[in-house]
Amino acid sequence: MNKLNFLGILVLVLALAGCSKTIEETKTDPVLDAKLEIRADIASMTKAPQLNDDGSGIFSPDDSFTVLTHHAASQSTSTFPYQVGSTTLYWRNLKLPTDRGEVDFHACYPAQSLQEESFVFDLESAEDRDLLLASTKSVSIGTESVVLNFKHVLHKLVIRFYTDASYASADDIETICTARSTCRVNLREGTLDNSSSQKASFTAHGSTATFLIVPQACSEVALTVKVGQDVKTFTLDNLTDQIGQLQSGMQLTMNISVKEGKIQLEEAVIENWGHQGSITGDIIM
Repeated sequence: MNKLNFLGILVLVLALAGCSKTIEETKTDPVLDAKLEIRADIASMTKAPQLNDDGSGIFSPDDSFTVLTHHAASQSTSTFPYQVGSTTLYWRNLKLPTDRGEVDFHACYPAQSLQEESFVFDLESAEDRDLLLASTKSVSIGTESVVLNFKHVLHKLVIRFYTDASYASADDIETICTARSTCRVNLREGTLDNSSSQKASFTAHGSTATFLIVPQACSEVALTVKVGQDVKTFTLDNLTDQIGQLQSGMQLTMNISVKEGKIQLEEAVIENWGHQGSITGDIIM
């Protein structure tokens, strides 16, 4: 009888242990199981379509960008693609070692394949040359939504030509821009390195020529302007000593009048989409 009682007690203990294990395995974490919404906005003068008059806007459905997260306390990172309007994300998907602390979010558009938090961006081969980066830091784990404000990180060069109708039409002007065209981007740090960059040439036709280029020294950027049989090549540093570096997120606009015998630079304005200064000068053909 005592032996039977002992066996009965043993069976009961094992059953309870089994129940306890099942409960432990199915236990959820309300913090990590919370849904995480990413809202992506675009700063002025960046990506089309869906832009407002000032150039700000939103991403289109099905646009994709790459997200890198960093948990400072554990030094753990996670990388994943995010498709606007399609991706459903939970905090658990970030594979965090804990449900406490803060996480930094970094993102890039267009989507990239990262190697040790970095990637090489090549303007010559890129399908979309408008490189945007975003960074939002110190987001508490369990937060319902994260706002990523994307900003343009290349330099935008805009050249507007004004012609003497008796000499040539602005529509007949060809502009070739030769400049450094590659850079290594560290997504977590938000930095661009063009120290080993290659050069490439890009061509535009008509009265307005627009180029997106890697931030670099003016001496590295050469423009060739062709008007009929007249051709003139010059580097940007030949125009002024006031601008040494074409910086990330800035725009240089040059207004150039083209007359028989010479190209005259009427004005060059550097903007962070806010006036910074202007220069004038002449270029003899």
